[in-house]
Amino acid sequence: LSALEVLSPKQTAKLVVLPLPGLPGKDVIINTVFDYLSKSPRERKLPEFLYHLSRLSVVTPVGCPVYQTIFVRLYQAMSALPQEMEPIIWASVYDLTESAPMDCALVPVNQQCPVSSHNATRICASVDSSSLQQLLDSGISTGRLCDFSIKQYACSQLKDLTAENLVTLLKCKLSENNTYSKETWKLFFTKASAVLDQALVLLSNQSEPVIGPAVSQALDVIGEIRVNRLTEDQLRDSVVIRKWFSGRLRLFLPSASGGFLHCLSTKNLSCDTYQQ
Repeated sequence: LSALEVLSPKQTAKLVVLPLPGLPGKDVIINTVFDYLSKSPRERKLPEFLYHLSRLSVVTPVGCPVYQTIFVRLYQAMSALPQEMEPIIWASVYDLTESAPMDCALVPVNQQCPVSSHNATRICASVDSSSLQQLLDSGISTGRLCDFSIKQYACSQLKDLTAENLVTLLKCKLSENNTYSKETWKLFFTKASAVLDQALVLLSNQSEPVIGPAVSQALDVIGEIRVNRLTEDQLRDSVVIRKWFSGRLRLFLPSASGGFLHCLSTKNLSCDTYQQ
C-alpha cells in the first residue's frame, strides 16, 4: 500500500477489487486508498479511479462487505471534498449500485427517512436525450432550457450546467403540471449537485413563490441528498439550520410533504436550531 503514489488509477482500482494475495483485508485497502486519494482528489486522480472501479466491478464479482465499505467512503467523500467532485461521486454511487449483489444493503436502512433508489438504467431506458446533449455540449441558450423534460436532463451529462441555468429550469419545471418520480428528480439533482446549493440560494432570493405539483417531490429529494447528510454538529448549529430552512429551502417549505416533515422530526435538533 505504500506504493499507491506510483500506481495508475486503473491499478489502484484493481487493488480494491481483485483478490490479491499477501495484502491486508479489503476494508484496510479501501480506507487507505480513499484516505490517499481524498487528500488531493484532482491531482491524485480520484475521478479516474472511480471510473475504473465502476468498470471493474461489473466484470469482477465483489462481495457485499466490500461494496458497503466503499459506499461509506463515497458518502464521506461527498461531504468532505470540494463540491465540484460531488456529481462524479454520485455517478459512482449509481454505477456501483447496479453492479452490487441484489440483496446487499449499501446504505443503512432508515425507515423514518427512506432513500430513493439509484437505478439510472431503468430511469433512462426509453429516454432520448441526444438532442439536449448536443445543445448542452455546444452551449445551450437560456431560452431553450425549458424545452426539455427533467427526465431528459437527468439522462444527460450536466457538467456545464450553471447555477443560473438550474434556477431557470426549476422555475419552469416546478410550475408545470408534469410530475416525475423521486428517482428521476434524484438522478437530476445529483448530476447538477455541483451547482445545486448556489442555485437554491439564487432561487430563495426571488420574491415569487414556487408553486406546482412537483415541488413536494423535489423537496423530498433535496432533503434526502442535503438535509439528511447534515452532521450532528450541523444539526445543532443555528447558523447552518437558518441557512437551509430560512434561506435555501424557504420557497419549497410551504409544499413540504408529510414524509419530509416526519423525517425532519427524527433529527436531533437543538432547541435553538428547532426554533429556526
